[in-house]
Amino acid sequence: MKHKGKVSHWQDDKGFGFISPNDGSERVFLHIKSLSLSGRRPQVGDVLTFDITLDDKGRRQAKQAFFPEDRGRLKQKQRQQNKRSSHKSFVGKLTALFALLLLALVALGKLPLLVPVWYLLLSLLCYWLYASDKKAAETGRWRTKESTLQLTGLLGGWPGALLARHQFRHKTGKTSFRLLFWCCVGLNLLALGTALKLGWLALLPEIAFY
Repeated sequence: MKHKGKVSHWQDDKGFGFISPNDGSERVFLHIKSLSLSGRRPQVGDVLTFDITLDDKGRRQAKQAFFPEDRGRLKQKQRQQNKRSSHKSFVGKLTALFALLLLALVALGKLPLLVPVWYLLLSLLCYWLYASDKKAAETGRWRTKESTLQLTGLLGGWPGALLARHQFRHKTGKTSFRLLFWCCVGLNLLALGTALKLGWLALLPEIAFY
């Protein structure tokens, strides 16, 4: 539940103060960290919207506080969080569905076990490449070529690339890279479907576990 109130006391050198809620209830402790959305520091008399929680000692404190002018940024942040949550759900469902499809085809005897093993190994490699490239980008070290990332995805590592791109938020903003990535996914699935239809996969050796 959102509450409104005015800053009744503020110690700027220490980064904390108190809010007097508009409903006349007991004042609420405010720490500067609770104003993560704002670009400025509060002053006595400022109006804030905030949530109220209790600390370990049962004292009331403000959380997720924001100024009236920050409302637009708060909504934008919530939209971004919802978008990321929706994308995470899509990525998880797509990779899980693809894995289940491969296993079902193996169980039906229409796909050699070597194929899902290949996808697993390439996905692990692709995941590692994206993770390493993300770290290299943050530390200024030698980067992995985009062509290497795309080629590994094209050969079958795209499920791992999907998971890595979402988890590390890497290579998600460049439109040309995203388009080429999904083209590689499409080509890989097309090649798999064609090989399956024409019976080429039957020529692959079976994996035996003893």
